[in-house]
Amino acid sequence: NGDGPAKDGPAIHVHEVQTLRQQVRRRRQTAPTDGTTQQIAAAALEQATDPVYARISIEIAAEATRNPEITALFAINGTLVKSKLIGILKRGIANGQIDSGLNPALAATWLIALTDGAIGRPVMDPAFKPKAHAPMLQLMIRRFLQPQAS
Repeated sequence: NGDGPAKDGPAIHVHEVQTLRQQVRRRRQTAPTDGTTQQIAAAALEQATDPVYARISIEIAAEATRNPEITALFAINGTLVKSKLIGILKRGIANGQIDSGLNPALAATWLIALTDGAIGRPVMDPAFKPKAHAPMLQLMIRRFLQPQAS
């Protein structure tokens, strides 16, 4: 009925949440910090091509529609990811590595949407192989972020 976990219990099991937490911790330790387009693309690619991360992400998103506690955690995580990405983009702009005409908050939103789409695409299209499409994802992100000639 949308008021809580599904009748059969939560779709997400404790060990899956623990796995996701471990992956988030690992990604935070290795996240790009200087705003190079290559690093941002590589970080997005890592998420999009990790089948465990993809499966858990999709399950968490589905569970968030039924469980207010998961919704709140999902929102907090989304805010943290976006704010960190905005900071990375701002540093990249300041260093001349990212297009100064981009609004960092809007660019972060679209980068997250692109990555989320790549993570979820195999569910919608089983023939979609994220690792095979990885070079295109990297190219798209690099071209989106690269400084424009004046």
